[in-house]
Amino acid sequence: MSGFYAGLAATATRLIKKYGKTMYIVRSGDSVDPVTGVETTGSNMNHKLSGILQNYPDNLVDGTRIKASDRLIIIDGQTIPLLDDKIKLES
Repeated sequence: MSGFYAGLAATATRLIKKYGKTMYIVRSGDSVDPVTGVETTGSNMNHKLSGILQNYPDNLVDGTRIKASDRLIIIDGQTIPLLDDKIKLES
């Protein structure tokens, strides 16, 4: 079964790279020392990836968790986004 999944993942990655857009995950370089609690400012790191930007289907828009102005991004999976990451679209 894992070979089947790997094949599907490879196909999805190939299609996202072919039809998607270049995007960047912008990750903050800031860190907090767990002992002292002092925050250290670092430079942002950009991770280049391919992705598809689309609107949410109308049946998923509830106005609270998902708003009409929200967008769904499907990425190629090379970089796993973290909660504080931001997405930058290449123009």
